[in-house]
Amino acid sequence: MSGAGFAEAMSALSVGMQAYGAVQNVQAAREQVQANNAAVEAQNAANAANANAAELQARQALKVGADEEQRAMLRTAMLKSDQRASMAARGLSLEEGSMANILESTDFMSQVDYATIRQNAQQQAWGYREQAKNYLKANRSKSSSSTAESAALLTGIGSVAKSWMAYKKAYPDEATTDWNVS
Repeated sequence: MSGAGFAEAMSALSVGMQAYGAVQNVQAAREQVQANNAAVEAQNAANAANANAAELQARQALKVGADEEQRAMLRTAMLKSDQRASMAARGLSLEEGSMANILESTDFMSQVDYATIRQNAQQQAWGYREQAKNYLKANRSKSSSSTAESAALLTGIGSVAKSWMAYKKAYPDEATTDWNVS
């Protein structure tokens, strides 16, 4: 093989290697997309689990609030019972005057306490539910492998075409003929 024939063969080999590299880049892009999609699936699953946990915390906060409200009602009932017994033991009228005002005040303040307990539990549950929404909003969609593969293929085709054109320019007559290596 002459020096010119060797140079031509090496140029052709270079074009072939670039084509092979383009195919490898497409495969690498496909594998990268698959790896990214697996990571997205894992993160989305973790986000869903976290959202479920936050919803359970919200429900627990409401239950704890309801339990606390019940305990507050029992404390109020015991307080009112003690107040009535004390007033009756002293011979005071429970139906009118300042003694009736004390019992009404106890009722009013207990209603404020109950409302505060409910409000706190609802706010805590709301916070957990907002956290659950944020976990779900953080979910991502998977990538399309066709887009990444197409980009890699187009980049590779451009390089191969450029090399092929340079090869044809350097070896205009031989660029379309078979090589006879002897």
